[in-house]
Amino acid sequence: MKSFLLFLFIGLCYFPFGAAAQNLVPDPSFEYIRRMPNKQNNGIQCTKDWVTPCNGASDYYNAAASRHAGAPRNIFGKQKPHSGNGYAGICIKKGFIEYVETKLTDTLLKDRDYLVEFYISRANRSISSVKEFGVLFTGKIRYGLSNAGLSSKPSLDFPNPDKYKNKKGWTKLSGVYTAEGFETTLILGY
Repeated sequence: MKSFLLFLFIGLCYFPFGAAAQNLVPDPSFEYIRRMPNKQNNGIQCTKDWVTPCNGASDYYNAAASRHAGAPRNIFGKQKPHSGNGYAGICIKKGFIEYVETKLTDTLLKDRDYLVEFYISRANRSISSVKEFGVLFTGKIRYGLSNAGLSSKPSLDFPNPDKYKNKKGWTKLSGVYTAEGFETTLILGY
């Protein structure tokens, strides 16, 4: 049997250090939707600001959706949203890796430090786990990325020797990124 893992994200907070913190991630808690997810269509494209860059279909779960795509209960177990009504989900298994991405509200400023914070949760019904999670900043929305993984090194890497094994709640990941000045897009994944 192939390994299977689903991470559920929410609450991505992206702030520059300094006077007033400004979140540059549109819809960081997956609240703005085009349509309610359902059994036939619960991809991340149900949201207004998030897409999947690879051939996989990253998922979207919402408290107002049917059980298949609902929150807290859905086909992968039970998990309340960290905040709000929704969260995104990705599948990670050998030879198949999903990502989610969004266009930032503004281009990052060169040599400015940015605090990146978000939460992940391992699905109850996952049978495997990963030892790291990454964030990649790029200059444009990317499509057609390989389902076998990104060839680009992550801008921020979050290794965990315990392989994010916790299935009971949300794990906060946080790091500082120094911008190169061209970044307009954020990709989250393994």
